[in-house]
Amino acid sequence: MTFPFDYEQLILQPFTVNFDESLGIKNKRLGKLVEEYVFYHLKQSKSITWLAENLQIQNIKLTVGELDALFYTNETPVHLEID
Repeated sequence: MTFPFDYEQLILQPFTVNFDESLGIKNKRLGKLVEEYVFYHLKQSKSITWLAENLQIQNIKLTVGELDALFYTNETPVHLEID
């Protein structure tokens, strides 16, 4: 797959997971489930240093945006948005 920008694709190894209460899944909405699934597996990687997830950007008391995830992979900063 090629990309129009000079970005590298982050490749995850194949895995299986059983969604149960032991994973601490808080929200059952599909978009949030996808985020929690991706975040859980990214956090398992030894090459990733997790910084924050679902970080709100506020102007006084008004939320103007949110960052899905911030982390380092092999010392490279990554801002991940899941659509």
